Amino acid sequence: MNCKNSIIGGGVVGLSVAMNLAIANGKGNDICLFESKYLGYGSSLRNAGRFRVHFGDENNLEFAVESSKYLNSLSKITGMNVLFAKTGYLWIAS
Repeated sequence: MNCKNSIIGGGVVGLSVAMNLAIANGKGNDICLFESKYLGYGSSLRNAGRFRVHFGDENNLEFAVESSKYLNSLSKITGMNVLFAKTGYLWIAS
């Protein structure tokens, strides 16, 4: 198997990288995605993809807001339910 681009992991990050490579490079782009179980398994399935939008640093805040918009748009882009939900975040300090 010959691939110009090999991606290890079919979770939300690996799938996003593959999708964006395909969009950027068009048809004929050789992309191989390797997943040991099934797409969306691993940390994507177990909700390790949490993020928050409350930051003191403007760069981190902007990145988090844009990430939220992007993740929210994935269902529309792919035609699949990516199970993105805004559920809130509780931060407890001692």
